Amino acid sequence: MTDQATQATIVIGTDGSESSRDALLWAADAARRTGARLRAVYAWEVPAVSGLALGFVPEPDPDVSATAGREVTKNVTQALVDAGYADLPLEVRVREGHAAQAILDESADADLIVVGRRGSGGFAAAVMGSVSRYVSAHADHPVVVVPCGGKRKKR
Repeated sequence: MTDQATQATIVIGTDGSESSRDALLWAADAARRTGARLRAVYAWEVPAVSGLALGFVPEPDPDVSATAGREVTKNVTQALVDAGYADLPLEVRVREGHAAQAILDESADADLIVVGRRGSGGFAAAVMGSVSRYVSAHADHPVVVVPCGGKRKKR
């Protein structure tokens, strides 16, 4: 068994979507083959627009991170169990803020970053931005972008 201090870390961006589940399972397969540990990152933010219409910016609810953390941990763990990866070391981190920046911040000590790609393009990607595009453009580590519905080969 590898010492945790020297064990490779794979960071996965997760948001509960099909594309992030595909990325999680791709990363789990890579972790099993390499002995790496997994760190799933989920980010949430209060849309500024929600309060602007009423003339104020809402304060974030301190319980949101705790509640989100429990739900994300449950969902990520269940996805790994269902796919036969229950034995992999897993850490879940929940942060307030923009998803792409949270993934980059949480990958400072990572060896690999894995994100899903929903396949949005054109106007939707230009307006909403793309987490996978931002992460791959700004990361200091290798990034794997897993396409939504991508076929994984079992090894």
